[in-house]
Amino acid sequence: MISKNFKSLIKQWKEKLDVSKTTKKNYLCQVEKFFKTYEELSPKSVEDFLIDGRLKRVYVRRFALKKFVEFLSKEGVVDWKDYEEVFKKVKYKLKERRDIATLTYDQLVLLIKKIKDKKLKVILMVAFDTGARIRAILRLKNREVNVYNDKKIELYLREKGERTFLRMITPETYKHLKKFLSSKRKYVFFEKDLIGEEDLEKEYYELWKKLRKESRRILGFEVSFHWVRRSAGVYWYEKTGRDMKAVQDFYGHTNPTVTAKYLKLSGERIKKLMEKERRPW
Repeated sequence: MISKNFKSLIKQWKEKLDVSKTTKKNYLCQVEKFFKTYEELSPKSVEDFLIDGRLKRVYVRRFALKKFVEFLSKEGVVDWKDYEEVFKKVKYKLKERRDIATLTYDQLVLLIKKIKDKKLKVILMVAFDTGARIRAILRLKNREVNVYNDKKIELYLREKGERTFLRMITPETYKHLKKFLSSKRKYVFFEKDLIGEEDLEKEYYELWKKLRKESRRILGFEVSFHWVRRSAGVYWYEKTGRDMKAVQDFYGHTNPTVTAKYLKLSGERIKKLMEKERRPW
């Protein structure tokens, strides 16, 4: 059993984590959330909480907790073997995961049409068209928006791991985006010309809070940015005749195998279809 002196344990882990990395920072936030809720609910054991916590609307990634328990095991606080079987029991039905992770195209259109915040509205449009993460969209510079004709508009996006992608957006999305473009500014969504990770994170969480509030008002439930990214993938999966390779390339997921060479070729299908796309917003 893990001691209830969680704060000191989390502090030890934090010192060993490179929290400048977004993924690891998210792990830490989720673990802190888990233990805060654990103390409030006071279940009989960690196992009880892991298995039943979701019924109490506590959604914490199992992987984040696993990383933390692995750290405690290395530090000699707990024995990993005691928890290995526990983690295997924490499962969500596929249908449940799909329901809470994506939006239908109609739901997304309704959400975008009725959102009042103009910046949030256009960021969601770009996110759906490109499948990009929100932080990559926030990093977008004015000179990285390339307009070739009224059907081909490309954005130069910098994703996780400093990878870069050219992604197309529809003319309807560009109509809204160009209202934010200015030759006097360096970034599309920031007034100042020099931004750091702190500025990026602050803007991200402000928009995230607005999205939660607006989606609750419009759809009756809270939506995250990742739902939009997932929804874009589902949309193109159906649109391309369930071409998984095309969608993998659309997302920009890396794959070290030879199969990755074919993803770029399959991804051209989305580029061709994008030229014919029209949005109702």
